Amino acid sequence: MGVALGVSLLAMATLSFNATRVAGWSVSDLLFMASGGVIAIKLLASDERFLTPRRARRGSQLVLAGVVLMLSGATLSALGSWTPLESTMVVVRLAWSTLVWFWILRSVCRDRQALFSMVNAVRVTVLASAVLAVAGDNGILQVNAKDFGDGRQAAFTYHPGELMNFLIAGFFLVAVPVLVPTGGRHRPFATLGWAAGAVVVMLGIFATGSTSAVVALGAALVAVVAVVLYSGSSRVRRRRRTPLTGMLVIAGAVAGMFLLFTSDLPVAERLTGFADGTSNLDDSLASRSAANSEIINDFDDYLLVGIGPYVEEAVGPSNIVSNGKPHNHVHNMHLKMLYEAGLPAMIGLWIIVVTVAHQACRLVVSTRGTDLYPVALGVFGGFVAANVSSMFGPTAFARHFWLSYALIGCLWAVRRLELADAREGRPRAVETVT
Repeated sequence: MGVALGVSLLAMATLSFNATRVAGWSVSDLLFMASGGVIAIKLLASDERFLTPRRARRGSQLVLAGVVLMLSGATLSALGSWTPLESTMVVVRLAWSTLVWFWILRSVCRDRQALFSMVNAVRVTVLASAVLAVAGDNGILQVNAKDFGDGRQAAFTYHPGELMNFLIAGFFLVAVPVLVPTGGRHRPFATLGWAAGAVVVMLGIFATGSTSAVVALGAALVAVVAVVLYSGSSRVRRRRRTPLTGMLVIAGAVAGMFLLFTSDLPVAERLTGFADGTSNLDDSLASRSAANSEIINDFDDYLLVGIGPYVEEAVGPSNIVSNGKPHNHVHNMHLKMLYEAGLPAMIGLWIIVVTVAHQACRLVVSTRGTDLYPVALGVFGGFVAANVSSMFGPTAFARHFWLSYALIGCLWAVRRLELADAREGRPRAVETVT
């Protein structure tokens, strides 16, 4: 393991600890910058040991085109905003996530083992945050003293919604091995451990009190099942499988929903309070709907540029109100991008989403029968959950939204290297485990 990979793993393991700052920077950002510095020094010294081969360090050209279009619209909008410096810093943050961060991760994920280590680091930060959320919900340990109402938990993040998005992005990386083990063989104790981890993460998600998490996880579960069925039907020969697994999944989902709505978890209290009119969820939904409708009605005002990007209160400093429209109520990633960065930037965002979705689906199909298959399913589920959640929140400027995108890019690079080396007679690790 190289130094750059080791530092990146430590950074990924602390990814969800955003409220912990050193001189205003998150610990994970400082570690990723250190990793990037090590990579730059090694490249200047022509030392590419422990780094991804040059041909795989570059990402998709379509993704790059989408990023450039998105950043160009955001930059032009920032120059005309009421606070250009603040808006420009948001653009820099977006460029860091979609260009530099992606490149750092691709540079250190040189092979299958490095990718597995990166995925395990994500599992660490997800499980740690979930444990803290569950502990806070049960009054055992409260690491975030701020009161978000209804007992909602945020752990080491700024807001319960931010924690929820981190957890749903990593949930399927923990849950998929329960049914699709690495190596193709179930090990009872390992399966039990993954199942316990999945339950903890699920409880952590519900402890955030985010109702959109239920929708995001449900949609992601349907998408994962659909892509599994498709990838299986695309094989000419397949073993006859028992329906027991599918029946267990359905039974588990039904039992989970029953336990959820009969529990005292924050998300259950908000949903039941919404039904009987005692929760603030009704007012929250009404204000968000009104703000989103206003952006849609004024669509032609943002055909070229927007009013300038701002960071939402949920992920950092609060922002201003411009033209009578409060930013904190634009709870839709696409409408927020249109409103703040203009139509070209939103189109760029769509290009990125569609391209990575295509890569994720192809990876699920092409990795079936290999050790990469559970990872492919896990990042695909996280990708779907993050995008569904983005319909209810302003997530484009947050790392939790781009986490699945970054891992899909790493998996794409690793798989392409394996197949290219196999064609050239230098197999890396393309053996199947069927």
